[in-house]
Amino acid sequence: MYAIDSVGEFVLVDSGCGVQTGRLIANLKTDGIPLDSVAMLVLTHGHLDHSGGARQLRDRLHLKVAASVPTAVLSKPETKK
Repeated sequence: MYAIDSVGEFVLVDSGCGVQTGRLIANLKTDGIPLDSVAMLVLTHGHLDHSGGARQLRDRLHLKVAASVPTAVLSKPETKK
């Protein structure tokens, strides 16, 4: 996962597989990234190791998620085309 600073707001790129979401969140804090400044999660593709933790990150950090429709279904199954 990458965290990109966009003028005080952060965008996360990919979520990991979801096994260590708590650890990823702890690492953000350790790196000095305020959790309330994380605004969005961008998923590059639907492979489990890149998008499997999207739902957990979305729910725990209250994030918007940007992804292709097939990939978005992983984090929000009610997504429609």
